[in-house]
Amino acid sequence: MDKRQRPVVCILAYNEEARIADAITRILEGNRDSQPLVRVYANGCTDRTHEIVGKIAASNPDVELIEIARASKPNAWNKAFRENDNDILIFADADIMPGAGAVSAILRAFHVNPKAEIACCESWPEFRGASLEQKLTGLMQIPVNQDFLIGHFYGIRRAAFEHYFAELGLTGLPEGIAGDDAFIDQLVPRDRFLLVDKKVKYQPPTFEDYYRYLGRIRWQNEQIRQFNARQQRSGKAKAPTGRLTSLQDKLKTSRHPARLLIGAATTAVRLVFKTLYRKRIEAAYRNIGPVQMEGAWVLSQATRSSSVK
Repeated sequence: MDKRQRPVVCILAYNEEARIADAITRILEGNRDSQPLVRVYANGCTDRTHEIVGKIAASNPDVELIEIARASKPNAWNKAFRENDNDILIFADADIMPGAGAVSAILRAFHVNPKAEIACCESWPEFRGASLEQKLTGLMQIPVNQDFLIGHFYGIRRAAFEHYFAELGLTGLPEGIAGDDAFIDQLVPRDRFLLVDKKVKYQPPTFEDYYRYLGRIRWQNEQIRQFNARQQRSGKAKAPTGRLTSLQDKLKTSRHPARLLIGAATTAVRLVFKTLYRKRIEAAYRNIGPVQMEGAWVLSQATRSSSVK
């Protein structure tokens, strides 16, 4: 198959020497039917990520290494968006374990649903080999219903995002955005978001890294709110959804009763955890510093997880 006709999976990698080879292998071996081309955008890596990917690429024409000097996930995302003109473009984190057939499932979802603009795999914590703390945080990260983008492995419809970016006066993600997944998710109406029936597993963090993660989520959400306020686009700003309304929507759209029950239980545990460790989470949030529009460094420098690398 001509490279120009093949699906492209763009892996955004920053210091992922421990897991990048496994991620590439799983994507290639689990999706032989769709023959994806894997392009690894190694941004600002100071470990052996580029060396490992370079060796794989030297012996495998299905893998390409793109080295970027600056450590910035939104910048790497934008470069991938510019360089790959596929109608459907797939993005992946470098430390995940995608299930077999994930690429085909995403492509099929867009084909069957012409109005779809995001197709996302179901994210699930990997408990094998995890410590007790990691198992607990993994459980707490299971949502009531995954009706939002978790950026471990997902596809976008290029034309839709070109339109959204143009409306905002952008050519891609804001370079300083810290929460790229959350920013992308808020652009798309809920009826154009699809969850495909394929799991992608990830290694959950320890408590210490989870405090920092929750602090970052608060920081990045505040940054996105500030960005939206500055746009001053009549009728474009998304009205905030109340917690009760959001929960009702999740209950209505859930496809898996068992997952819904698990999510409801773990959400309750998460609320208790956040109450008990409120001061630790608050300290993690304040440690990042004042919320500002230049925040691409937050993920790689301020809240980088050490427990899952």
